[in-house]
Amino acid sequence: MTIIFIKAYIFIMLLTINTWCIAHNKMVYVLLLSFLISLSWSANVKSISTSGLKGRIIYSFGAFFGTGTAMLITKVL
Repeated sequence: MTIIFIKAYIFIMLLTINTWCIAHNKMVYVLLLSFLISLSWSANVKSISTSGLKGRIIYSFGAFFGTGTAMLITKVL
């Protein structure tokens, strides 16, 4: 279940940072992050679709913490 948390954490963190980069016209970052988001998503689809409610809740917590981390990272950018 830790893997599901980490996958969500990474995916949502990348997505949140990419959204910030789009809003601030950071094109190189946008392109790189878009690639990493797609790569991350392809790993997430199978694991979350076959998990039960517990796995989905853990995934949601990963997303929660990933968003928080991304908000801190964008303060540095």
